[in-house]
Amino acid sequence: MSDHAPRLRLVSTSGSNFFMAELLELVAAAVRDLGADARVVADFSDDAPDVVFVTIPHEYYATAAKDEHPDAGRLARTIALCTEQPGTVWFERGVERLAPMGAVMDIQTVGV
Repeated sequence: MSDHAPRLRLVSTSGSNFFMAELLELVAAAVRDLGADARVVADFSDDAPDVVFVTIPHEYYATAAKDEHPDAGRLARTIALCTEQPGTVWFERGVERLAPMGAVMDIQTVGV
């Protein structure tokens, strides 16, 4: 990997569901296996311009204090990792948060 490759920071919170936190850890491990810098962190505090954040929006916003929510600049460098199925309250809560994010991906095609 290039020295100029983005660094991924997968954002979880102390109140995150075990399965969502584990999913972020697995994604970080897979990215590291490819030779990139990736780790799970507790917040969006890293302000380096080469940092790209990944978070599960329905989970993050349900468990993070409002004063910990990322600013517009960080959201523009954030990839939303969606995990819930359409028709559920969790899916709708996640969708409400997607517009300011830099990219969105879903783990299943039904959510796309």
